[in-house]
Amino acid sequence: MNILLIAKDYPPTVGGVENYSKFIAEGLSVRNEVNVLTFASDKKKTQQVDQTSVFRITSLVNSEWFKFFQLLYFQFRSLFYGKVETVYCTTWKVAIPSILLGCFYKFNLVVVVHGAEITRHQKSQLLSVLMKKVFSKASLVISVSQFTKNVLLERVNINASLVKVVPNGIDVKHFFEISQHDARERLDFSDNDLILTTVSRVDSRKGHEIVINSLPKLKEQFPNIKYNVVGKGPLLLELKQSVIDLGLEDVVRFQGFVPDNELSVHYAASDMFVLLNTMESIEDFEGFGLVFAEAGYHGLVSVGGDNSGPREVLTDKTGFLINPSTPDFIHLMKSVLQNRQQLVDMGIEAKRYMKCSFMLSHMIKNTELAIFQSFGDGR
Repeated sequence: MNILLIAKDYPPTVGGVENYSKFIAEGLSVRNEVNVLTFASDKKKTQQVDQTSVFRITSLVNSEWFKFFQLLYFQFRSLFYGKVETVYCTTWKVAIPSILLGCFYKFNLVVVVHGAEITRHQKSQLLSVLMKKVFSKASLVISVSQFTKNVLLERVNINASLVKVVPNGIDVKHFFEISQHDARERLDFSDNDLILTTVSRVDSRKGHEIVINSLPKLKEQFPNIKYNVVGKGPLLLELKQSVIDLGLEDVVRFQGFVPDNELSVHYAASDMFVLLNTMESIEDFEGFGLVFAEAGYHGLVSVGGDNSGPREVLTDKTGFLINPSTPDFIHLMKSVLQNRQQLVDMGIEAKRYMKCSFMLSHMIKNTELAIFQSFGDGR
């Protein structure tokens, strides 16, 4: 099958959707001819080695409308000069040109839905109309979670059978085995420390502040507790000030951005993984929660917010889903941290479960299966 994959951004640009686009493109290219159409990054091309054919559009004007017409033109060229059977759009916005070109060219349109990108623009009448038009014309919609699918179906009049749920998958090629002792030594932690770790973008939806506000109480019972924060984002300076105000400089460690090939060190050094995802509005929610699967792959028990996508990653045998609040988190920690054997047993189950359910190979296989079940082989 000849597939044109369209993504707004693509590695070396960093991000979840960017990585998804790359993994899908490279995975589908094993059995199909895949060409990628995306926008150029401001990073040097030498930093990225492409395993598929990637054409990067250089946009000299930072305007969404200008980029729309560029994307329309280059997609037209791809359809005109090549035999494209399927156009695979990794977000709904980049599928808008396909609606126009579908009037002149015949192709199957696949649109991926990740989460809050379908709700955060609901106050804009124009964007709402365009989004509904895109999904109404899609031949297949791939959703990363059942929760995201349900949110989409509440907002768009589309046959539910056209929406297939394919969970995200863990890219394990950068992960490696390292003992907890060696990992802690590399990070300058003690073997006696009790380490909670969060790996995520540092913003208000991830619940870092809930954990930090819980630490003074938890430290009374667990004086060796540490909080390891991996990632950067708009809330970082505010969190650092909170740590100073609470006198927790010796408890909280801000690691900043950590490359993929170093994440195993942080997971291995930890006792538990914590990401207290909140959902104050339907305009902003956790569509899936891949970091929970990554943590489980490393044998960690996770604590997540009892809402949205993480409900589909964590089970009662692999982690805990709680109301993301300081009192509830303190209550849970005081209970589970006293039973270290329970954490070990659940960590073993978490590793088994994540390997069976959320590997990158599963995501690619199930995506390809959804496409072929919908359109046939086409080769």
